[in-house]
Amino acid sequence: AILRSVRKGVQAPCRCFGASTTPLGVRHVVRNAALVVVAVLGAAAELQAGPARWEGLLVAMLSGLVCGGLVSVLDDIIGLFQPVQADAGPS
Repeated sequence: AILRSVRKGVQAPCRCFGASTTPLGVRHVVRNAALVVVAVLGAAAELQAGPARWEGLLVAMLSGLVCGGLVSVLDDIIGLFQPVQADAGPS
């Protein structure tokens, strides 16, 4: 749905992880594709590995929480590195 909206040029804000004013864009498509790849790789690794141990589960859960938290604020993090636009002054 996001890819379709980006292709059509829809300027709707991305509200995937809460309120945001950032319009849907290529970075949202890339983010979702990366999440799918990570999920598929994790599932494939689990199917190959055998019985899970509690240490591995703990590391996986903590890693998932950290990565999920970073992904949920990705628009804010990207905004920190964008150049600040100069104020045009009073109108």
